[in-house]
Amino acid sequence: MKAYDVLITGGGVSGLTAAIFAGKYGAKAAILEGNDKCGKKILSTGNGRCNFTNEKMDEGFYNTDGERDLITRTLSSFSKEDTLEFMKSIGINPVIRFGTGYYPSSMQATSVRNALEEKALSYGTKIFTGKRITTIKKEKGLFVAVAEDGSEYFGKHVILCTGGMAFKKSGSDGSGYELSKSLHHSLIKPVPSLTSVKCKEDFFKNLHGVRSLGKVSVFISDYDDLNDEGEIQFTKEGISGIPVFQFSGLIGRALLEGENVDVSLDLLSHMRKEEIISSLVALKENTGEYKKANTLLDGYLPYQLSEVIITLCNIKKDRKIKTLKDEDIERVASLIKDFRVTPVAVGDFDNAQVTSGGVPLSEIDPGTLESKRMPGLYFAGEIMDADGPCGGYNMQWAISTGAVAGRKSAERIERE
Repeated sequence: MKAYDVLITGGGVSGLTAAIFAGKYGAKAAILEGNDKCGKKILSTGNGRCNFTNEKMDEGFYNTDGERDLITRTLSSFSKEDTLEFMKSIGINPVIRFGTGYYPSSMQATSVRNALEEKALSYGTKIFTGKRITTIKKEKGLFVAVAEDGSEYFGKHVILCTGGMAFKKSGSDGSGYELSKSLHHSLIKPVPSLTSVKCKEDFFKNLHGVRSLGKVSVFISDYDDLNDEGEIQFTKEGISGIPVFQFSGLIGRALLEGENVDVSLDLLSHMRKEEIISSLVALKENTGEYKKANTLLDGYLPYQLSEVIITLCNIKKDRKIKTLKDEDIERVASLIKDFRVTPVAVGDFDNAQVTSGGVPLSEIDPGTLESKRMPGLYFAGEIMDADGPCGGYNMQWAISTGAVAGRKSAERIERE
């Protein structure tokens, strides 16, 4: 029977990073990966370009139902600056692209995946693929991880890096939650995050495929200033796009708990309401003799969206613009600046990028990421109840937690 110092269930970003830091601090680690290779989800990160951290990085970007001290301490123990140096040390040249996000200068996620795996192997990490772990138990001071095929692996410590339930084709099937519960942990119900939002209005069937720049504001009790700007994408069931993704986890959680959620779309966020009114009045004066209401907003918004707005304002499409009254134009401008939609659900896990919820942070030591309920058990990555917005925040979380859990587990073994 061969016993490793650390068994790591899951070979994603957090698992590979945990193996690297366990090895760096003297522990012999084994990764047990359910897929045929490690890092499958990494390849989809940042649209295949791997946005791994952000220039604007602090704990305030992360959502949790638990104790924020763990997030603060983890990001302090392994910061954005540490991540940049770490990437350089494994041969990745960080560059800022698309605003404030850091990417490999190759702009290929495979570069990061390969570099992480090579570094883990350099420390003697054993990688076992096709090993979906179904059971973890503790016998005679050792953890025993049993794979679906019946094979067993033994370790002094275990780091759970199985991810959540989002993007299931990458291997994130939620099995880590069952393993956590079998090891005396509870669970904050997972909901999809960084995904689309389904709304109750029936006009979305006419907006499917439309894209428009604007501002998304979300209204949920106990939260202030939930807004973001960017490209809003309309689906046949609701809204999508990065400004929507950012709040989808909070929306999903609020709906799950029976709270009311409202969303306001500012469809011309670069213009004040008064400017819109002034522009439409000028348009009426210049083209009112021949222009009809159904084309009133063609110079401002996609025509499908224009038609929906005109309809919602109870203006007939074939009405000449010259006949529009001041209150008609006021109503149109108001709707453009405050286009209300009502969320009823969020997208499913198959299409979500991240999971919101997971193992409560209150059950994990904030300084070491070791379980408070099962000595020798550690957590890293998405399995915990902490998630961030688009922009490299979830990759940073995976790297930071993997580094801390790997190092602390190795240091504890050395003390023992």
